[in-house]
Parts: sequence; C-alpha cells; structure tokens
Amino acid sequence: MRLARAQRGKPLSSPGGQAAILFTVGEYTFAVPAEIVREIQGLQDLRLIASELSPIRSRHDALAPGMGTLGRKVRHTLHRGNRLHFVIEANFYLGLPPSTSSRVLVFRGLPLALKVDAIDRMTVLTHTVPLPLAFTGEERRWYANLAIVDGRVVPVLNPDALLSRVEITTLETLLARSEENIFAAVGS
Repeated sequence: MRLARAQRGKPLSSPGGQAAILFTVGEYTFAVPAEIVREIQGLQDLRLIASELSPIRSRHDALAPGMGTLGRKVRHTLHRGNRLHFVIEANFYLGLPPSTSSRVLVFRGLPLALKVDAIDRMTVLTHTVPLPLAFTGEERRWYANLAIVDGRVVPVLNPDALLSRVEITTLETLLARSEENIFAAVGS
C-alpha cells in the first residue's frame, strides 16, 4: 500500500494536527508520523539478514557473526528499488514480548523499516504532549511525545532513534564484507 506523497518540503498534516499511522505491537498501540512512511507492506519480501551475511553456511534462526544485540533488533532486510532497508523488530526494540508481526512500515529518507503486528489506521494527532519525566533512559529516545487518540495515550515513535548512524554503518559494512566473501568463494 503506497501512501500519498507529501508535496516537496511540506509535511502531511492538517491545520488541526499531524497525520500519523497507528500500529500495534502485541497489545500496545503506537503512532508514527505519516510523512516519514513511504509504504506499508506485508512480510513476503523480507530477507533474513543472517542469510545475507553468510549465504553459503547459515541457519535460518542463527544470528550473523558479530551482530550481538544489533542482530536481535535487526533480523531482516528489505530491498526497495535500489535501496536497502534494515528492518527493525518493533517488539525487541521496544522491550516487549515476542508477538506475531504481519506488516512492515518502510520509511522515507531513512534506510529503515519497522516490523509491526498490525496497522490500526491513519489519523490526525490533534493533541500531543511532551514526554513526562516518568519516561527515562531509552524511552526518552524512543518516543518523540505522547498523543491522545480516542481518550487513550499513544506514544509517538521517534524514527531517528531506531538505529544510530554507527549501527547503520556497521550493518552496511558487514553486508559489504559478506558480498566480498561470496565473490571470493565463487571465484575460487
């Protein structure tokens, strides 16, 4: 499903608020600004990152060597056009129990996508509040603010906090090295 493109330089928003996509992970609902979502799709085009990092000898559920915690946060990649997106496991990222994902939010302008359980709907966030001081540590990076939607408090994700530049560079470097090893193995 493709979302309407924002006019160059203009965010998708209305005079009364900001357009957002509500999604669920487990029993929790979250929001993400609609202007940063390029498309929403199913899981059919995901590739297990361990298979990309070690395609000659990989186990389906094995983490790629050297990945550590990053390998639990990013287990898949997604190719869109000429761009590679690293797919973040929302439940692991947000510290939630494992759940059944069915959708991927592909972000615009970032090499990232977010694997979520379901899309609730698109809405306009008319009432947002800054994060209370009760949100500490990682939570202050994860969320941009809180929105009130239909009388419920919904955290609004900060997409810039999903992966750091260092993490993205690490993943890109590991994939490049893996490709070099494939070509070396095929050429020998």
